[in-house]
Order: sequence, then structure tokens, then C-alpha cells
Amino acid sequence: MNKVGGSGLLLAGIFLALFGLFIGSNFVEGLLDFIKWIFVIIGVIMGVVGLLQVFSGNK
Repeated sequence: MNKVGGSGLLLAGIFLALFGLFIGSNFVEGLLDFIKWIFVIIGVIMGVVGLLQVFSGNK
């Protein structure tokens, strides 16, 4: 910890403060909602493709 020094602790503190503000913002919530819907859409597409392969007999 002595090698970090005052400037390293200052930068770490600023980074953690900004990261905390970023996590609490609405941007992160919107981004997570968007990613959630992307995963749902990809899951549905993969399920339909898998179902078509099962019934068509392709491997």
C-alpha cells in the first residue's frame, strides 16, 4: 500500500466516486433493460431454429 502513494489513492478515490455515480444513474438501468430484451430475442430465435432443426431432421 505504501507504493501506491497519495496520488494513487486520489485517483482510486475519484474513480470509485465516479463509478458509484455511474452505477446509480438511469443510463445503466436503461442499458440493462436493453440487454435483457436482446437476450430474450436471441433466446427466442435460437429456440425457433432448434425447433425447426428437430422437426426437419437436420443435424
